[in-house]
Amino acid sequence: MIPTIIGVLLLALALGYILLQRKAKYLLNQQKDAFHNMDVFLFKRAELVPQLVGAVKGYADHEAKVVMDLVMQRQRLNNPEDIIAAEKKIDQGLQQIQIIKESYPDLKASENFLRLQNQLVEIEDELERSRTYYNATVKHYNTFGESFPASLFQKPLGFKRTTYYQK
Repeated sequence: MIPTIIGVLLLALALGYILLQRKAKYLLNQQKDAFHNMDVFLFKRAELVPQLVGAVKGYADHEAKVVMDLVMQRQRLNNPEDIIAAEKKIDQGLQQIQIIKESYPDLKASENFLRLQNQLVEIEDELERSRTYYNATVKHYNTFGESFPASLFQKPLGFKRTTYYQK
């Protein structure tokens, strides 16, 4: 009788662990997919920036070079934490371009610059939505890993808390 009870308990424990492991992998994959979807928009923005810089280049060569250097560095990255850090620097460079735009009335009137700026606004909107979704998946994954019963098996499940994407 006791061996049967122990066997049933071990079977229930094993089944519970397998279910927790499957859920953890599912949530982690969902988070990775969300990051890759966000990365598509980050890449589109990175492709648009050189065109925007080209439109600004005649007005402010130094600032344009700084932003181009950031974009080139970003294209060599594949680690999510490094990508996020590089994107923050690109955001700052794009803010510099906006300041340049205000300083040069001819630039504000340029059709090419305005078209590129509108494309950038559209990409930024998509990027904001994808960041929101990514952060939701991070929250879901972190909450799962820190909640009972998954919290009992954090190491065997390979759970590592993920950080949010903050702009």
